[in-house]
Amino acid sequence: TMFEDMGFTYLGPVNGHDVGQLTNTLKWAKDLNCPVLVHVHTKKGKGYPPAEREPERYHGVGKFDPRMGVPREHKRDFSAVFGDELCKLAKNDETICAITAAMRDGTGLHDFSEQYPVRFFDVGIA
Repeated sequence: TMFEDMGFTYLGPVNGHDVGQLTNTLKWAKDLNCPVLVHVHTKKGKGYPPAEREPERYHGVGKFDPRMGVPREHKRDFSAVFGDELCKLAKNDETICAITAAMRDGTGLHDFSEQYPVRFFDVGIA
């Protein structure tokens, strides 16, 4: 693999939802006396239906009612304020662009991507 070409021992992919397999792999990695990369595959929100349906909504989530899947407090979070302010600034400055890593909504950039599509870049998970 490319990781082995860089001098890493590559372990994986490992099912991150199989606690036994993950524990054994991490113990094995700990005992190796070299750089190790453990590739763990998971599904965001696994086991919690609201998060499985809307994984971006539950990325970095604050306090919420687990029965209803909604926030306990309805305050504007940092991402919402950031997105709004960036849109205001971009209205008067054509040099402003936004870059996100597969988290347009989770980083408050939904409106920016709609208002300024040629200045919005989603680079995926890099």
